[in-house]
Amino acid sequence: MSIIWIATILFIEDCLTEFKLISYYLTDREQNFIKAASAKKALEIILEEMALKLLLV
Repeated sequence: MSIIWIATILFIEDCLTEFKLISYYLTDREQNFIKAASAKKALEIILEEMALKLLLV
């Protein structure tokens, strides 16, 4: 028996190089994720679109 954990990841990064690298990694692993290029945009996404389950800083 295995447990499958599915989550939507809110990915916040302002450095374009790291943004592309991690986006590629998450896409390659077939993870659900939302991208934000700033803390302000991330907060807007959290308040408008997501039910926050876990926040890692």
